Amino acid sequence: MRATINVTKEHIEGIIKDLDNSKYFLLDNSDTSRADLFNFALALGLKDGAPTPLSTSVSFIRTSYIENILYQYKSVFFEKKLLEQPSDIDEITDTDKALCLIEQYANTGFAILRKLRGEIEDDTHLMTKLLNEMDRDYRIFFEESSSNANGNVHQGFARKSAPVPYIIDESESNQSMAAEGSSE
Repeated sequence: MRATINVTKEHIEGIIKDLDNSKYFLLDNSDTSRADLFNFALALGLKDGAPTPLSTSVSFIRTSYIENILYQYKSVFFEKKLLEQPSDIDEITDTDKALCLIEQYANTGFAILRKLRGEIEDDTHLMTKLLNEMDRDYRIFFEESSSNANGNVHQGFARKSAPVPYIIDESESNQSMAAEGSSE
């Protein structure tokens, strides 16, 4: 197994540096690791559904930091690459191929973060938006899981469901933030 997980140099110099400087995701806290940020980007990339190849890769985290979750990365590799081609099942033991695919999905996720960060500069609003999306997806996932309890194979996020209301109404959040700003 290789020594590092890589990200695109563009993201290291762009969105990751920006997040570091803003102390976003509590990256200044010793309890938050680069692996947490990578996994967050990975989740965003998986939700988007399209892996993006790395143009110029730079080491981001050591693989020794993710050994305890390597099986999750391999399960993503299985779902995305091997489920449709069961004859290639022997590739499940190829950790480097799994990591390469994971890096591509995280690359997509970092691009999404960069775009969102450009659209929503205020950290509180960005976090609210991301938490709302996560909550909506969580509800959809479990609604689909319970509806598939009759023995059907779970389809995860691949299927589109009816919209689920957000926990936090962003318009109310925006209005309250605007009101706070006008009272200063």
